[in-house]
Amino acid sequence: MAAALPPSLSPHICVLASPDLVAALNDASLPPLHNLLQSFSPLQQVTTRTTSLQTVGLASFALRFSDLLEVEAACKEDEDSRAGRAIDWIGARIAKKAATWLGDDPSGPRPKGNRTPWWDELRRCTEGDHAPSRTEGWNHPAAVVLAVSTSAPNPLAAITALHSRPSDLPQWVDPNMLRYTLIVHTPNSPLNDEECAALFNATKRQYGLHAHFLTLGLGQPATPVPLFTLPPRLPPNAAPGLPDIPEVHELRMSPEDLQQAGRFVREFVVQSLIPWMERCVLDWNENFSANRRLPTRIFSSTRRFFGSSTGSISSASAVTSPTTPNGQQLPPPSAPPQQRRLAEFATILGDFRLAIPVWEAWRKEGRGGSEVLPLMLAPSPAVGAHVAYALQPFQMSELTAQAQYRALLFAVRWEAGVQDFHSQGGDRWLSWAAGYAEEPYAAVLLAHAALIAARQGGLRRASMWYADAALRMEKSGIKPLAIFFLRQADDLLRIKPPRMLSESFQPVAGPDIRGFPALGLRVEHSLARLLYATGDIDASIRLFATLFRPYTAATVTHLHEDGVGHAQGIIDDFRVAFEHIHSTGAAADLLPALQPSISFAVPKATALRFERSSLPGESSHEQWAQLEDIWAPFAKLHTLGRLGKRSQVDVDENFWIDVALQNPLTVEVFLTNVTVIVEQHTEDGKPPTVEVIDEIRLAPRENRTVSLRLTAHHPSSLRVMRLNYSFLSLLPMSESLARRGRRLHDTPAQRQNPTYAPDVFLSVDVGGDLPRLDVAWGDRDEWHILANGELREGKLHLFNHGTKDISEVWVTRSAECPVISVGHVKLTDDPDVFSSTNVLNSPEPVRISLDTLHTSSVLGPGESCELPAVVVAGDLGYQDICLLVTYRENADGAFCSARVHRSFVIKPVMDARLVARPQPSGNGAYLVTLEIESLTSDTLQIAQLTAVSPSWSSALLAGDVTVAQSVDASQTARIALDVQPWSDGKGGAETFAHVAESLSDVVHGQPPPTKLPPALDVKCSRLYQSPSRQQLQSVQCVAEAVRRRTSTRLTAVRYSSIPREKYPFLFPLYHPRALDIVIHWSLPAEQRTGMLVLSNQLTLGASHGALDAILESAANVKAKRTMYAETVRAQLDIVNAIRNSEWNAEMNPLVVTVASSSAAHDFSKGACTLPVEFSIRNYSATNPAKFVLRLFNASQQASSGHKAAMFVGQLAYRGVVQPYQHAVVSAKVWLPHQGKYSASSWRLETEVGTAESAGSWTPVARFLSTADRDTIVEVNAA
Repeated sequence: MAAALPPSLSPHICVLASPDLVAALNDASLPPLHNLLQSFSPLQQVTTRTTSLQTVGLASFALRFSDLLEVEAACKEDEDSRAGRAIDWIGARIAKKAATWLGDDPSGPRPKGNRTPWWDELRRCTEGDHAPSRTEGWNHPAAVVLAVSTSAPNPLAAITALHSRPSDLPQWVDPNMLRYTLIVHTPNSPLNDEECAALFNATKRQYGLHAHFLTLGLGQPATPVPLFTLPPRLPPNAAPGLPDIPEVHELRMSPEDLQQAGRFVREFVVQSLIPWMERCVLDWNENFSANRRLPTRIFSSTRRFFGSSTGSISSASAVTSPTTPNGQQLPPPSAPPQQRRLAEFATILGDFRLAIPVWEAWRKEGRGGSEVLPLMLAPSPAVGAHVAYALQPFQMSELTAQAQYRALLFAVRWEAGVQDFHSQGGDRWLSWAAGYAEEPYAAVLLAHAALIAARQGGLRRASMWYADAALRMEKSGIKPLAIFFLRQADDLLRIKPPRMLSESFQPVAGPDIRGFPALGLRVEHSLARLLYATGDIDASIRLFATLFRPYTAATVTHLHEDGVGHAQGIIDDFRVAFEHIHSTGAAADLLPALQPSISFAVPKATALRFERSSLPGESSHEQWAQLEDIWAPFAKLHTLGRLGKRSQVDVDENFWIDVALQNPLTVEVFLTNVTVIVEQHTEDGKPPTVEVIDEIRLAPRENRTVSLRLTAHHPSSLRVMRLNYSFLSLLPMSESLARRGRRLHDTPAQRQNPTYAPDVFLSVDVGGDLPRLDVAWGDRDEWHILANGELREGKLHLFNHGTKDISEVWVTRSAECPVISVGHVKLTDDPDVFSSTNVLNSPEPVRISLDTLHTSSVLGPGESCELPAVVVAGDLGYQDICLLVTYRENADGAFCSARVHRSFVIKPVMDARLVARPQPSGNGAYLVTLEIESLTSDTLQIAQLTAVSPSWSSALLAGDVTVAQSVDASQTARIALDVQPWSDGKGGAETFAHVAESLSDVVHGQPPPTKLPPALDVKCSRLYQSPSRQQLQSVQCVAEAVRRRTSTRLTAVRYSSIPREKYPFLFPLYHPRALDIVIHWSLPAEQRTGMLVLSNQLTLGASHGALDAILESAANVKAKRTMYAETVRAQLDIVNAIRNSEWNAEMNPLVVTVASSSAAHDFSKGACTLPVEFSIRNYSATNPAKFVLRLFNASQQASSGHKAAMFVGQLAYRGVVQPYQHAVVSAKVWLPHQGKYSASSWRLETEVGTAESAGSWTPVARFLSTADRDTIVEVNAA
């Protein structure tokens, strides 16, 4: 079954009624005959035939009936003028009915559901246009019904007069039309039945069989029959003789008359119109097919050589034009061409198989057709291409009225007839058809496109089209629809776009911003302005107040060019509206609802500032909390008492609140009477005094900090609640200065639904009669840039600012603090061996002896003293010094605290590296190379070199003493160290055992132990010392402080899943195999000196996987089931970190060194035999190792290109090497000729074990090693 076509593409039937029939229908209160017949359209279940005689079933077959006189008058009017009148007429009808559609009040109830009466009105107006056009043939009459009544004096003469009436249609109207005779028998007819039959027979004999005799009783029924609303017609252009007939919405006909009229319409269509159209299609198709069989180049060649004034199709049309039923041949039409009429008739009859190729051929000739093909094609990308091609001529800024009207017709037909119009992008087609026109019809097209886009989910596109439609409606003066479209756009913009993230990631997804902020602002502004213009001042001012919103980055970018003018327009309109409503006295009632959503205060950047000190480190809450956590257990252990609450300001002391202001608008804004609201917890006493700023000017998008002075007059706790000001000197506003609380994750409900703690306000504690100690770095210590490892002695200035004495002062610092000593420290020479506590914890709080700094042991009110502190700079970059100073009046009082913070930058003066390799010869175990690269422009003096290690003793190699004295600018010095095992110290084995025991509890899920690591003896080897060095601090103090700092940082990175407070019980400060180098340097030109500690770079000696057994046993234990994957991952991270740590390192302890040799030999006496010495050293401190050295003769050259030497004699050597011992194996090579040979063809098999008793051996690990480099043996001829 063929698809239904739009009604505007149905056959156009013209009706010419005799005056007697017009009078009879008028007397019976019936509409004109063409309107009467139109009420029976469309017909249901009509069958047609194609050119191949196949049956096509049409579920609906529409007809369009018109008065022939009206059509003839319409053809005389200029098409462009008529199109302009039609566009104006459509706009006038929409403007007239807009108030009815939306109600009397524009802000009243909106139409419910998806009902769009403006689109229905536009569609009906376009479908009611039956005037023929020069560009298409759909409105050209397909048939003319000549109707008379039997009440005429001479009916046959009336019929003859109608048939002989000359046509007043212009030449460009298709003359191929069916002429049909209708005889209406009325009750007042003087003819009897026999005379009527004779009249009907005479008519058929004279004018053909296309005739019908219709009998109508014209009686008045008791109940009129409702009539479908007929499409409105464009009023005539003051044409004479055409009465203006009013619209009729009911028929006063009896059921018998209705049945007779309906039967006539069906017989007319089925027996006359469709067969006639089918015969025309057959004839025209033969001509079209005959022309298509000939190649196009034949006709082009004929025209080129002989010339031709007419096309082939026109000639064929002239020869085979259809004839009338009575055999008369009609004159050849000049327009439209026969090929187009063929395509149109085939389309009407449902023969799409014929119509589509004809339309395609017509389109390829550039003569149209793309506007009809989308109605017949199945949904595909080709449909959109045809639509774009059809609308391409109309995509210009200035179009004629006829072009605009054609684009409107195309859009209405596509919306009614294209399959899957919505899903194929029909909304875009309607917007293309609207183009740049500003008439109401274009606004309706855009509004319907927006409706379709909204149904398809294109909310942003729909809102843009609604806004554009509202703008065009406003220009046309149709404000009710403009307001409605703006509201629709605003509703769509308020719909939140779907987020792909889970609700748990809502904070990551960013703030909740409407889909198109720039368009939303303009839509609401236009709506508020229209509401004000229509007199709805209350709604307008409320909407104006919501327009002041902060611009997002996307909005600012969109409004880069005209954002200033737009924002200024909003402010000006709001000012006018507010002043108007203020003049009426209704502003007071609206003030609570007129709080704009715009915010000038930035609570996150708002802070308190105090007069005595401004600590940059206040923002680093974690550092101060860590220091308080260090002090709390220490004070509890030594029964020092609790730490009292730290007050920030005293009574009658000024402090400031720095309010961060940000102007989110692109225009200048004035804020007046700016102040803050402060809440005081205690009701007694005088309230605090708050400063008020008269006026603040904020430039467009300016950020500024405004300071407001506050003074408290009573000990209490103050909270800064709100910021009050007057916006534009008109509207009082108040903003909260609260910060949103933290996200809560304590319960499953809080984790599933975003839940936050209560808002946080800025608060300040006003202290009363308590001790007050101000601590700050001395003014003369203006050092902000230090060198890496630089030692600098600073002064802390202690001032008693309160009214009570201070007798006890403590200083607390963290493990990562650069301050290594506080107070006067007596310097002594460093011992060769010192005992370290070997605990990786923060240094304990230090009590300051005031009597060594002051004249007495009590610091009275107004008294001050200076406390020395030594700082050693660490790694490069920014570094902070955070000290927590606790003090109290006496032993019975509570402790108060003061915070000291300082930041400085560390620049490099040298780059030092350590490289270790086994000793190739001699008694030393390792050869360590210290590379010092100077990064300064001056000579770097080395005052002292010291090696610190629990297991190794170091010394300079001969000849490197001079090298170690200084390093020239931008040069590198390499110093060789001879490192030997040192076994006189105690605590190494106990340290390994403690780590194994502690980590065993960790990997088995047991609580960590509370036992600290054992003490460890550390060897301090003085490598070099300048006689003129100046000692600011002992090597032991600096080395342990720097190692504690670096070890704490590395441990926190490697074992992030273990709490920091457990580090002292798990990991010691020193690894027993570690080697640190302390470089005491100085820069005389810059008066700098320091100690650079190379810590955690070298761990010498072989290890044997001491923790493998623990990890294996933990892996074999049945794991506890847990519902949290984070717990499992954390446990796996800990196990992997322990497996890859230096405590579980495993390596081959045996290192082979092959000595190169050379000799001179007389080869006349035969080949040369030379000895090759293999030195095998065991670098394990605990385990012996068995070895098998296998020698073999390689058949190919070595990697160096030398020939492989041939080993002779014994080729396998076995032995045992004790810890830190070595064995020597001597082999022989046979050299047949002079030259260089490679003695690298050997393999060492190692078995590490334990010998618990004599004769017992337990293997631990096995290794296989080969030569990693060539050993050259050279022999020369003697």
